[in-house]
Amino acid sequence: PLSFFMLYLSLSDWVSGGSLMKHKIIVICILFFFILFLPLSAVNMQKIFPIESEIYEALTFLYMEQGKSVPSSTGPWSADELIKMLERINRASLSPAGRYTYDFVKNKLSEPPRFQPSTSFGAYAGLDITLEGYMHTNTAGSGFFTDERDWIYDHEARKPFLNIPFESWTTDAIYGYFELPISVNQFHTVNDTSYIFNHPFTTNVIFIPPNQLFDINANVPYRAFISAGGDHWNLQFGRDKVGWGSGQTGNLIVGGHLLYNDYLKFTTYHPAYKFTTIAMAFPHPIDYGYSGQSDNSGSIGDPEDQSNPINGLRMFIAHRLEIRILDIINLTLSEGIMYMSEDSTFDLRFLNPFMIYHNTNIRATANSILGLDIEINPWENLVIYGQFVLDEFSLPRELVEVPGANPEAIGYLCGIKGILPLDEGAVFGSFEVALTDPYLYLRDIGDGKQNPGEYGINYVIGIREFTPPVTNISIMEDFLGYEYGNDVVVFNLNGGYTVFDRFRIEGNVFYLLHGTHDMYTLWAIGSNSDPDDPTLVSTPTTTPASSGNHDPASNSRDAVEYTLALGMKGSYQILENLEVYSQADWIYKINPGNFSTNVPVSDLQVTVGASYRL
Repeated sequence: PLSFFMLYLSLSDWVSGGSLMKHKIIVICILFFFILFLPLSAVNMQKIFPIESEIYEALTFLYMEQGKSVPSSTGPWSADELIKMLERINRASLSPAGRYTYDFVKNKLSEPPRFQPSTSFGAYAGLDITLEGYMHTNTAGSGFFTDERDWIYDHEARKPFLNIPFESWTTDAIYGYFELPISVNQFHTVNDTSYIFNHPFTTNVIFIPPNQLFDINANVPYRAFISAGGDHWNLQFGRDKVGWGSGQTGNLIVGGHLLYNDYLKFTTYHPAYKFTTIAMAFPHPIDYGYSGQSDNSGSIGDPEDQSNPINGLRMFIAHRLEIRILDIINLTLSEGIMYMSEDSTFDLRFLNPFMIYHNTNIRATANSILGLDIEINPWENLVIYGQFVLDEFSLPRELVEVPGANPEAIGYLCGIKGILPLDEGAVFGSFEVALTDPYLYLRDIGDGKQNPGEYGINYVIGIREFTPPVTNISIMEDFLGYEYGNDVVVFNLNGGYTVFDRFRIEGNVFYLLHGTHDMYTLWAIGSNSDPDDPTLVSTPTTTPASSGNHDPASNSRDAVEYTLALGMKGSYQILENLEVYSQADWIYKINPGNFSTNVPVSDLQVTVGASYRL
């Protein structure tokens, strides 16, 4: 309430020069009414549950058992939305395992505030202590298993040594959350993760060698937001992870694999449909070494230190409409644009949630994207799903016979999931396939050809992180959409058994074919005189783009890189607040780095951990 009050004071002073004192007094009275007289329920309805929450997975199992199309996969979710999902389940018709899962979800969604001094306010501050150890066998300096990206259990998955969560309730309408993790930073020197990740054995404890005290992560928090709402709607502003879709290996528009997203999101949800609109903010590429529209001669350098000002504006603006048909089919249509401006200008018209963003016709400053998801439960305990993303499409008159065609940029993902209730848990399994075009998520700056060092209006975004002990800034670039990016074919087989809040064991087989195009491939329009015309290449490519790459060494790639990863992980809840877990992954690469001259390489990666929550 204090934040909203201060915002009101600022706006009113700006509008009237401080002459609206009477209106300010009215607002103060309204705030006191909310704080003092509105009751607080057992759980705040606007509490936000993260996309990794097993509550959502448990709900999907319940829906699958009853033959319903799975609940909305657009997360994170408020408690009100999850409770309404649970209310659509008939507990009496569930199996014994289903009833146990139902009770697990209901209990988690009914937990009262730990501290409630009044009927209108509640709060909780805790402490999570986690010890993790990491071991891998291939520490050779080849670079194929030295960096953060080379781990299955990577920086995004690793848990902090200490985590202090704080949440507060102010009536059922407002919820705030903040957490302070004490963890190891992923960068030891600027843009270099190898020192942190490339050791035969290390831990998540800052002061245990090879970690050093100044390796402490100063980029926290990763979850910090305010949530407000009511019956069937929620507004969230702040920092959290966002994921759109049912994919096991990722999702095509908003993947859910990033460290965090900074965003403003509104959603309204109902039994037959759900609508979400979101605006995410990211650093502009000119702030981390890319050339601008007026300077095409440079090459990518290191980002500047924290004493330099932030320039430029970059936002992903999108909306997502979900429709449930006959209670067995979900259809979801998503559309968005990546909006970029070097001088930080922005037109409020682009925040219109009902606008067709493609039809804004602002190619020089934005790149539109369109997605279609479908989820079908043909019978009980089974769901079939698919995703389609359209970043660029050439009409028949734009094919290669006509010079100047844009290369097609399309992605596909499909899979099948099944469960079998057993005792108090469920056996689960899935198989998934994904394919992305060589130029998916990429594009030029608007002039038809991307030059070395020049940023593109694309879906490759940067996560900006402070790097101690000096004042430098590092950037981890990643795809906003599918984690494995463009020019890939992915096969994934997964299965296991779980009893929620008690026990889980899971195995995974992952196979990836990655062509020579990557996030640094330079975009160019087609040409019918070019034997490697961008409109002709198909996944997986064996030769690099004729237009080049930001990394000159990549221009000599000559082979598809094949990756096989076999994994096993499990967890066990020893006590109510004590959990132990472990994970082992064996990774084997052929043609590593997309060079046929490189011999195959492999790595065994093992993680063990124990977590206690006070």
